[in-house]
Amino acid sequence: MRLLLSLLALSAAAARAALLYSPADFHLLSAVRSVDLASGSLARIQDIHVVRLPAARQRDSTHAELDYFLALSAAEAAQLSFFECLAKSGGGLQASDRAVLQPERVVGASLPGSQLFRVALPARFFAQQHDTVDAPDVTLTCASVVLHQAAPLPREVAQKEDMFLHWRGDSAPRTLYGADKGRVKVRVPHPRILSFANSGGAEATKSGTTITFGPYESIAPLAPGAELSVGSVHYLHDSPVISLVDAERHVEISHWGDNAAVEDRLWLRNDGPQLKGHFSRIDHQMSSFYTKDNSHVLNSLVMHLPAGAKDAYYLDQIGNISTSHFRPSPPSPPHSFTSTHLLPSNRASSLDLNPRYPLLGGWNFTFSVGFNLGLSEGGWGKHLGGAKYSVAIPFLTPITDVAVDMARTRIVLPEGASDISVSLPFSVDSETHGLYTTYLDSTGRPCVLLERARCSDQHGGNVIVRYSYSPAAHARKPVVIGLIALAAFTAAMVGRRVESKIGA
Repeated sequence: MRLLLSLLALSAAAARAALLYSPADFHLLSAVRSVDLASGSLARIQDIHVVRLPAARQRDSTHAELDYFLALSAAEAAQLSFFECLAKSGGGLQASDRAVLQPERVVGASLPGSQLFRVALPARFFAQQHDTVDAPDVTLTCASVVLHQAAPLPREVAQKEDMFLHWRGDSAPRTLYGADKGRVKVRVPHPRILSFANSGGAEATKSGTTITFGPYESIAPLAPGAELSVGSVHYLHDSPVISLVDAERHVEISHWGDNAAVEDRLWLRNDGPQLKGHFSRIDHQMSSFYTKDNSHVLNSLVMHLPAGAKDAYYLDQIGNISTSHFRPSPPSPPHSFTSTHLLPSNRASSLDLNPRYPLLGGWNFTFSVGFNLGLSEGGWGKHLGGAKYSVAIPFLTPITDVAVDMARTRIVLPEGASDISVSLPFSVDSETHGLYTTYLDSTGRPCVLLERARCSDQHGGNVIVRYSYSPAAHARKPVVIGLIALAAFTAAMVGRRVESKIGA
């Protein structure tokens, strides 16, 4: 019965998908996919489609936008972290001839094994300039970041052995409209490739660190029940495969201190192959001495903190970890909205971390990193006039080429703040407003909790929080502290004058 219901649901989803588009809506001159696996725990994918609008739709189209549908495999859609498209019309030398588009996930309509996304293409890109000139072609470049697309193979290695990863994915363009020609390129970080294969039987060639599947001619549109070509690459990966299982950021804003205190609680995991046998400290020390440490062992990590970060610390459950080196940089308000891993080396503050122990495959390490940011001098806080203020806080500190399975950011505002609004650089899974109570608070501090799964180094943008903070609220804490101190002194004075002896 369950199988029958599942088949009916899939058939209904495919029927709804068929109502959304037709393979004749667009004509694809070419479809090229590039998969970059150099990062280990995440894959950077770029799809380039050269799109032509059929003559019939050019005459009939009166819409400002035309819906173009993209398809990702179910495995890619399940681990999708970032997805963005750039549309360029013809030569597109002017800024008006380019548009950054956000694909929208289509819910309730899909094809078996695929997830559909809708992109609204500006119809003016296809407009004819003259009757004697054909409508220009549109080049659609879609960039995506997908987590955990390669797995270690073998799954266990000895301490001195190399690490190999195995990737399996589409070896032919997955397009709903077909294409005149296309190919798929897979780039790996090292030329030592043990094997590569293409289930579709099409040509697959190796050149250095790149495997090319194809070229293909006259690619058929994606259809229910169609058999898709699947490729695989087994390659050497010469650096640790690291991911953050959980990244929790806690930020407290202080107007009296003109400061934002930031603390990151991080759960780091090595996603490389498990250790076969026992760990030898002697072998590890010898490898480190000869600078031939194994590729799957993590010994150090670099975090790029915002410009102007100060008072950095690094600790775990045991206490302070002294094996770190902090290189601060001066505050730079013009760079406050640039993700830290994209800043020039002379602008970003750098924190070099060494875990207490080498991190092998499957091993975890939980630690905390904290620092302070000056609100005024760093451009993180602004007075908008009257009682209006705003603060800009990075959603997380991105670590290059490291996947983040779950990220949480809590921004705690001063006690008494009201009329709170949040502007986000990207969508989040949840946004919660509440109260956070700590020492010397009377009614609690308003806070904003943001949560998002499947993050990457594309999610280091600033969260902007705007709020009202009146002079009365600003003076609340010293007044409350003063009243408490006065009440304590008064109670002590009264207590000294009360006769506590029992009369005879």
